[in-house]
Amino acid sequence: MKKKIKIITGVLSMVSLLFIFGIYVNAQSKTNSTMSEWGKTLKLYSEKQNIEASEVYMCGKSAVIMEADIEQGTKFFVLSGMDEKKAREEAIKYAMKREALYKEAIHNGYTVTDEEVRAYLEELKEVINSADNKEDAYAVIKAFDSEKEYWDFEFEVYKKDLPIQNYVRSLEVMYKAKDARLREQTNYEEDFNSFFEKYKEKLAEEQNYKLAK
Repeated sequence: MKKKIKIITGVLSMVSLLFIFGIYVNAQSKTNSTMSEWGKTLKLYSEKQNIEASEVYMCGKSAVIMEADIEQGTKFFVLSGMDEKKAREEAIKYAMKREALYKEAIHNGYTVTDEEVRAYLEELKEVINSADNKEDAYAVIKAFDSEKEYWDFEFEVYKKDLPIQNYVRSLEVMYKAKDARLREQTNYEEDFNSFFEKYKEKLAEEQNYKLAK
């Protein structure tokens, strides 16, 4: 099961942080057809990332959310079984927390180099090749014109996701050590997941997001 979880977190990237953001996906429930549809969504998203005039949906104090991000997230939640309206609502909430968390990660010095991202992706490739459900991952990859195009897309994804992952790991270490810097933001009688959910919401609130239009 461990390999299946790794493949889900690494390849299905709604923006690749499904477990970090508390979204559970059962690898065995995803058919190749669904995975292929998700691959097509990522392919379309990758093309929109290259458009300089991409539409801004919402702006915070430092974070910016693009309409393409919301569309991608909506598609993910629809594929998971939600109706369109609820899926878009969840996609917006997800994006608000994710972008706020990314800005906080960078603010705290959790940047990554291109070399670190490439090394991470090489490890991810090995995970895919040895995973029990690797055919699910291949169904996503095949939606792209080439495997190189897929990994070029993931490179851009992980330039943002890897700082978040590293920051979240540091938060968990601090939480378990009852670090004084987190003491005012959490009740240590809670578990880390409960704290982290409240922490993401707090960061999103502090962004004071406003619609771009």
